[in-house]
Amino acid sequence: MALATVASIRVCDPVSAPAFLVEELQKLRARVEQLLPENERLRRELDQAKADRDAARRAGQRQAAPCSKGPPKSRPKKPGRQRGAAHGRHGHRPAPPADRVDATRDAPSPTACPDCGGPLRETDVATQFQAEIPRRPLRRQFDIHIGCCSACGKRVQGRHPRQTPDALGACASQVGPDGQAAIGVLNKTSGLSHAKTAAVFAALFGIKLTRGASAQIPLRAAKRLEAADQETRREIKGTSRLTPDETGGRVGGKPAWLHAWVGGRATCYAIDPRRSADALERVAGIGWAGQMTHDGYSTDGRCPQATHQQCLRHILRRVRELEAKAQRGAVHYPRKLLALFTEAVHLRNRHPQGEVTARQLREARQGFDWGLRALA
Repeated sequence: MALATVASIRVCDPVSAPAFLVEELQKLRARVEQLLPENERLRRELDQAKADRDAARRAGQRQAAPCSKGPPKSRPKKPGRQRGAAHGRHGHRPAPPADRVDATRDAPSPTACPDCGGPLRETDVATQFQAEIPRRPLRRQFDIHIGCCSACGKRVQGRHPRQTPDALGACASQVGPDGQAAIGVLNKTSGLSHAKTAAVFAALFGIKLTRGASAQIPLRAAKRLEAADQETRREIKGTSRLTPDETGGRVGGKPAWLHAWVGGRATCYAIDPRRSADALERVAGIGWAGQMTHDGYSTDGRCPQATHQQCLRHILRRVRELEAKAQRGAVHYPRKLLALFTEAVHLRNRHPQGEVTARQLREARQGFDWGLRALA
């Protein structure tokens, strides 16, 4: 009916057309004029969204994309320390204790002034300390005594506390415990590949290390730490407060997730090919009934008996994203949420400083709860 009316308006002469058709034409023209700016705005947002999508796709294909920080800021912050309370502390290396000084070297003053050549008179002796890493590796030889039981004929060999594996023959040359600990730090904490870890050992210490040895050493350490891992898991099951989180990565080129659970006394990690709550169920159990603080991901609600608290940082970030996308009067809702949460956080921060009592905090919480229910 609307198309037929518009078609009839196009063929009709405005002068001879009925009054109701002229009025209809004026309304349609006003409506079109009203929708043109909105249509243009939506077209610009669509073009910008397509450009952002293409830019993100191109950035993901570049090798240096994870390290990219984007274009330079128009008004960057001044480098160096900030003034006032944000200045921070001046870092300095403290002097080592007297019993930790391994060697003392004397630095005598010259016999003559370097400028005029006049004689010098010593007035003081200052002290300077230096911490250096050993460049020459410490190589130990273990003379392992081997015996045979006269009763059963079993072969028995001795073992020194500083030995790592008991292997002999082709595997008799090993890396010491401190070296193995350094390999674990370089590979697992600093994120160096096994090839780069071997290159560091060759460049700094002159120790030849293969990639295979760098890979096997953390695996043997993990096997020895299985008892500590089980103890950590038992501590996580018995804790009353738990904060789970996960981050994506790749293992052997395939997607994987590093799950972390932070309790009161222990932190447990697990690698799983999925982000589901199966890992949480294996570690804490589906019947865990403490207070759980998380980012609001749906799988974190697997424990129905737990008291769930969403992380306020994630909530505020989602509300700010909602405010940025809102149009016209829709901005009032996210702004009211931001004001409510910001007031609650500021009040909570004043409690440890003694400005707000525990009773005032409980009473204020009831008001915040009612305000949040009203907005919801």
